[in-house]
Amino acid sequence: MEEVRVPIVTLLVNGGVGSLEAVAESISLIPLVTIAGSGRAAEVIVGLHKHYSTKSKQSKTSDSSPLRKDLEDIYRRCMDADASDSAVEYMCTIVTHINQVRVNTGRPAIA
Repeated sequence: MEEVRVPIVTLLVNGGVGSLEAVAESISLIPLVTIAGSGRAAEVIVGLHKHYSTKSKQSKTSDSSPLRKDLEDIYRRCMDADASDSAVEYMCTIVTHINQVRVNTGRPAIA
């Protein structure tokens, strides 16, 4: 029997900490599309994408205090709550795979 390969993506609209966990667990294998403006966890991902998509891999994977502070600030802005240690870990994982993230703004692409 011939193997059939089917492309898949994860789609994130709104969400909470559980959504960040699910994305962190799958992002190394499955690309993510997140909808800007849909709220909460989706906005966290949009913030991570804006902040880290142009930074070097080394600066994204360091375990430094400035990185943690940046992640906590993004989380607090988007979720209106303080980030737990697990939420920061999920965000660190997502940042290391930020090239797997696409943000849909709802605006048509210009050809």
